[in-house]
Parts: sequence; C-alpha cells; structure tokens
Amino acid sequence: MLTALSTKALSLLCIIIHKYDNAHMESYFGRFKAELMEGGAFESAEDSRTEIFEYIEMYYNPKRLHSSLGYLSPNVFEQKLAT
Repeated sequence: MLTALSTKALSLLCIIIHKYDNAHMESYFGRFKAELMEGGAFESAEDSRTEIFEYIEMYYNPKRLHSSLGYLSPNVFEQKLAT
C-alpha cells in the first residue's frame, strides 16, 4: 500500500519523466478556454455542460481545422482514415 508521501513522490517522478506527454492536452485546453470562455464564466453547471458539449460536438470535431491533421477537422480525418 502506498503512503501519501510515496504517492506524491511517484506522481512527481511521473511528471519529471513524462513532462511532454500532456503537451497536446495543454494545447487543446488553451484553445478551449480562448475560444469558448472568451473571458466570461458560466452561469450554472448545466450551462457549462451544455456549452462544452456544443463546443466539442458542434464545432471542435466537425468544423475546426487542425494543422496536425493536415488542416482537416477530426471528423473528416477519421472518415478518410476509415476508407
């Protein structure tokens, strides 16, 4: 069983070893905050869930072009990959 100290040490070690593993997620959340939040805040938890769902499913996946995918949207990229 891991103690709190050994758990913290293990977490720190993982961060040091894999410090670049989260680069793509940090990039995503940076764009997410810039494009969705635009300096504001949500009025309620339900409002945040709705806005986040709409951002991902109505804009980010079907419309937003990604340079890492050859300037295709994720949906189009997956369709081309499947064929």
